[in-house]
Amino acid sequence: MLRWAIAFSLADLLLRSLMAGLLTTGLPDAAAIGSIALGALAAGSVGCVLGLVASVSRPLAGALLFIALCYDAAAYAHFAEMGTYPAPHSFAYLGEFAGIWPSVRPLIGPLLAGIAASLASHLLALRAMPLARASGARPFYAIAPSLAAVVLTTGMARTGSPAALPPLAALIIDGALPRRYHVLPGEYLSTKDVRAFQSALGHDEPFGGVYADSPLCGRGARAAASVRGERSVVFLVLEGLGKAEIDAEIDGRPVMPYLRSLASRHVRIDGMRAVGVKSCQALPALFSGLPAPTSEHILRRTPLNRLEGFAAILNDDGFETGFLYAGDLAFEQQGLYLEMLRFKHIEGARVDDDFDAAAWGIPDRELLRRARTWIDDRRAAERRYFLAVNSLGTHHPYALPKGAARRFPGDGRVVMARETFALLDDALAEFGEWFLREEAPRGTVLAIVGDHASHLENASRKAAGLAPSFDTPLVLVGLAPDEVERAKAVALRPSSHIDVGATLLGLLGVPVPACNQGLDLLGDAHDLDVRRLEARIVYAVDDDRRHVYLWQGSEELAFDAESGAYELVDPANGALRGGAERSPALSSMQRFVDTLFPLSLVLVRDDRFAPPPARYAAASARSLAGSGRPMIVASHRGSLAGLLPPSLENRLPAVREAAAAGFRWVEVDVSISKDGVLFLHHDSDVELADGRRASTTALPFDEIAALPGKEGLVTLDAFLAEAPAVNLLLEAKPASTAEATLLLARKLARAVLAERGKRDIVVDSFSRIAAQSVRAYSGCEVGLDTPFRRPVSDEAIEAARAAHIDWLYVEQSVVDASLIDRAHAAGLRVMVYTVDDEATLARLRDKPPDGIITNRIAVEREARRLFAAIP
Repeated sequence: MLRWAIAFSLADLLLRSLMAGLLTTGLPDAAAIGSIALGALAAGSVGCVLGLVASVSRPLAGALLFIALCYDAAAYAHFAEMGTYPAPHSFAYLGEFAGIWPSVRPLIGPLLAGIAASLASHLLALRAMPLARASGARPFYAIAPSLAAVVLTTGMARTGSPAALPPLAALIIDGALPRRYHVLPGEYLSTKDVRAFQSALGHDEPFGGVYADSPLCGRGARAAASVRGERSVVFLVLEGLGKAEIDAEIDGRPVMPYLRSLASRHVRIDGMRAVGVKSCQALPALFSGLPAPTSEHILRRTPLNRLEGFAAILNDDGFETGFLYAGDLAFEQQGLYLEMLRFKHIEGARVDDDFDAAAWGIPDRELLRRARTWIDDRRAAERRYFLAVNSLGTHHPYALPKGAARRFPGDGRVVMARETFALLDDALAEFGEWFLREEAPRGTVLAIVGDHASHLENASRKAAGLAPSFDTPLVLVGLAPDEVERAKAVALRPSSHIDVGATLLGLLGVPVPACNQGLDLLGDAHDLDVRRLEARIVYAVDDDRRHVYLWQGSEELAFDAESGAYELVDPANGALRGGAERSPALSSMQRFVDTLFPLSLVLVRDDRFAPPPARYAAASARSLAGSGRPMIVASHRGSLAGLLPPSLENRLPAVREAAAAGFRWVEVDVSISKDGVLFLHHDSDVELADGRRASTTALPFDEIAALPGKEGLVTLDAFLAEAPAVNLLLEAKPASTAEATLLLARKLARAVLAERGKRDIVVDSFSRIAAQSVRAYSGCEVGLDTPFRRPVSDEAIEAARAAHIDWLYVEQSVVDASLIDRAHAAGLRVMVYTVDDEATLARLRDKPPDGIITNRIAVEREARRLFAAIP
């Protein structure tokens, strides 16, 4: 057996080297000495099996040796084309050879070359036999390496490091030892489940189950269908743009005449479905090719899961990548997500952008003008590019920019929503005509899709007991004639947001990332793709993550996870009705859903979207241990000898007294009113004259200031103009709506920038969005307030680090040396509140924090003595 093991190992290493020279795409890395050694041992395990056969029939063993080498050659060719070795399930497709011939055809040349290389390797193997026999190895020494090879080979395959495995060894282990993923106690998913899930998504070659830590990822990027030359792509992701909005009319007048005309003149893929009803579901689908999980919204999770996307591959291929967003990148961690994907240029709304009326983002026309400027700059540098543009002008509350003219009668929300879409259409007309004139002749492709259907449309459908709409047509402009024909053939068949990235990469001739689950809708294997689109399952998840909507061919079903019931959905009007048990798609959809829910739990809970260590993870924060920065000691809302009553705190007189007493830092609270005025106030609500309470964001500032007990209430602008020369800790109080919180953050950032050079400022908030937004706009240090008197976990510290937070604000009773060490190791400073006695100071003496907030000047003086704090 030993000589057969040696012979096959040498033959496979030679074959790998020969094939690497014959193929234009790289093979699994076997250059490192360790990889070569492990590969040889793995091949040896196959050779041992051949040795057992040789003990019965040497001619048969020789024939099997040649067949094994031919298989390895074919598998290497398969890897070069598909990015993965064949798996056991791959052989099921041999019965559909006529259908898969377009996919197999590119492999014929490398396969013939591989057979020739196999002959050379076979001759080497035969010549190696006498050498192995001459070693005089005893049977024990032949069996021991065999067992070691099997153990090592199995370990390599199970731990997600298969690069050095010979294909035949990988095939045997993959079939004999399917990987398992833990879901709940006693519940597991297998490799078979994962690949069945991918097969249901439409992949003729499911590629998951390779890595222990990332079920859906393959071994490498999936090769592009073809090379399309020096193309660039402009990708517009438009807020709430569904089919109903594109086709809407008021009094016989189309709301979006330009987009309708553009789509009719070029390509409109009406079968495209959004993966959900929120942008936080759409972005990972569009840019990472990830189906929507049912357990948790990915971009709302903290810390953010490891995610990969195609921007990094485009960067490596020489493209300039950019993402322009109309609003605040701190919202739903979009900025962090785009950084993780490695977009080179990421730009949100600017701090001086004036869009306070709508609160969500800059007008669509201005956003698209910035896109034109960005593109012109890249053209001047003669660079290929991929630019994504994400609009917000059609987001609720459907407010028109200042000076925008109305065009439809009425004042209801439906009419106002249509007004915003009409305004978007005007902006698209200006941009589209420029694109057709300047960029289309250069071969650039323009892609347009909605992130989801309109919230207003779906609210009315749900109120009527109908299924929500997920129809978000994909419009493609600038395709070649053959691509137009392919697009027309698939236009009405079910497709998903997860396919958009793979399709755009296919148009650029760029490989699809290993964890992307999408299909290239316009790929060269067109005939096969059309048949697969008919059989595949496309699904979307509602915001409650309880309801899942599934499509297969012409069938649409709705699934309620709480009741476990399926209902038919009328494709004409979205009506839900019984009779799902008669649907021919029910059984396949049930199997799909049975995998979807546990798989979503594994992916999100265990952070398994991308293989660890994440290739594009954020850089580790530097440790702050021993940084020597002096401690900050701040007066709490201007207090000197105990907490001030609400009628006196956060007032100019209190701050002046604190400064006069010796405080050099003062902490105050900043809230926002209905009319967008920032003012100093702690509580998020106020008591009205009749005893009722109302949110500060529900009342204009003048009304709040006129309430009993609000005498001396001061706006932030007035406070900064009249405050003494003290440094400030400004706590941004979260507002009752996300829009108001983002508006508060942007205005606060403007105020911070205006104070630069006059005083030091740190901004903190219980809202991560507010803290991130202020930091992004102003560059000042920001802090995140942790839940009151709750222990701070390692996950919370990691989430703050990943969000580029500078300070953790922690209530004094939960602070200890361990917390401070863990925070410092993550690059975070610690602010402790409220420290009002010497005993607490003494407890902190051995491991002092970076700052404290106190109600007593005596504590400030003692802290200065103990810790050499900033005076």
